[in-house]
Amino acid sequence: MTCNRLVRMPVPGRINGGFGFPLGFAVTGLTAVAAVAAGGTGHPDAALAALCGAAAVVAVLTTLPAAFGTAAMAWACHSGFVLGRAGELVWTPAAGRAAVILLVTAAAAHGCGLALHHARQRVRRSGPTPARRAATAAVMRGRPAG
Repeated sequence: MTCNRLVRMPVPGRINGGFGFPLGFAVTGLTAVAAVAAGGTGHPDAALAALCGAAAVVAVLTTLPAAFGTAAMAWACHSGFVLGRAGELVWTPAAGRAAVILLVTAAAAHGCGLALHHARQRVRRSGPTPARRAATAAVMRGRPAG
């Protein structure tokens, strides 16, 4: 039996893609406007760093498709408004390098966010240590702990 539809499992603790990508769109747009206003056209690497930071923050919080969509939006803003001033995409080696950097940043940040989420879940599931349980029980019986 084959399945023609891609089954998407929700990732607990993540903003779903239906809200994550619009969030990334807004954050990236505001970051691009701020970078251009701060003189990012004269320093495209600084503008790229700001856009990478914005893409990374969104990638940590949302799903992988939304993270990649945000990276694509960040690249379009960088290519169209920082490298090219007319709002048209430019296809230069610098634009290609920016695309690779943004995609790698989004993937790495998303992976770090998932690892952090799973580590927190593991700590929550493990519960208190035996020493902590004994101290809590002693306090509940009215005896001082320790």
